[in-house]
Formats: sequence, structure tokens, C-alpha cells
Amino acid sequence: MQLEIKIPGKPVPCPRPRVSDRGTYYPKKYKDWKKQAVKYLAFTCDVKGIEACSISITFIFQRLKTQRQIGRIPKTTRPDIDNLCKAVFDALQESGILADDGKIWSAHVDKYYAAIDEQPRIEITISR
Repeated sequence: MQLEIKIPGKPVPCPRPRVSDRGTYYPKKYKDWKKQAVKYLAFTCDVKGIEACSISITFIFQRLKTQRQIGRIPKTTRPDIDNLCKAVFDALQESGILADDGKIWSAHVDKYYAAIDEQPRIEITISR
């Protein structure tokens, strides 16, 4: 079985939790993105509780105005790819699609600037 998902919008990395005298929390930007992504995943996917799987993720960011190439361009700047993956894994688990992100046995991840006619998004392929 193969499940393909596209989450529209700018990819947001999972930041380090902030610590204050009132406890530990994540920044509002990340919490808002995650809440939106979980709602989107729960609404668009009818598959729940996937166990052992491999996953392929492509993060597509808004291209820079100075970039003249036609196709996708590899993005080698921040945000870090591991923080982007953590955000997606958390959203997939919270939406119920993944039973446990610890059950992912293989991951392939790419990070690009969008081609001229593309919008920012996250493309996910989950294979059992």
C-alpha cells in the first residue's frame, strides 16, 4: 500500500521547546502550523494507524526572486532538514495516520526551492 499526501503552504520546522517559569511550550507559529496540518491530514486521509513503514518527504519552499532557473533548485540553507521531518512526523502521528513515528524504518527527504509554476508545500509518500 502506498499513501500520497500533499500539505499546502510553507513548511515549518519543529523548534526547540521554550522553557519559562510557567513550564515548557512551543512557539505560536509552530503550534498554529501543526494544528492546521493535523486538521488537514485528518480531513483528507481516511487511513489510520499505519505501523511499520518507509516514508519519502519533499519540502518545497517559495523560490527566491533572484533565482532564474526553470526547475526545482536544491535548498541548502536553513531550516534544518531534521527539524522539518520532526514537524511532519508529529503531525502525522497526532492526526492518527501513523500509530507511532518510531515505527518508521526508512526515510528519504529532499528540500527544494519551487519551480517557477509551483507553490510551497510538503509532499509525503508513505509505503508499507
